[in-house]
Amino acid sequence: MGEFSELFKQKKTLITLLILGILILAVPLGINLIKQQQIFKSRAAGEPIVIQETKDVFQKTKPDGTLEWVARKDAKISIELTSPLGPPKGANE
Repeated sequence: MGEFSELFKQKKTLITLLILGILILAVPLGINLIKQQQIFKSRAAGEPIVIQETKDVFQKTKPDGTLEWVARKDAKISIELTSPLGPPKGANE
């Protein structure tokens, strides 16, 4: 028992054991954080791409219930693009 108490009286040994204890706790915590999945969500005010419906461009329901965009031959397609980051610098000047 005397050797054990002598071991903790030396500063270098105490610091080494303290660092070793921190590492023993940090490694499982780090592995747990790496395993977790991050979910990124857009913060844009609206949809990033909006297609304007006209008489030549419209949505049609497919037999499986999903929607698809249909454009007649030689149709002009109007789209509106919205950046999730906002307008570029100097765009309003």
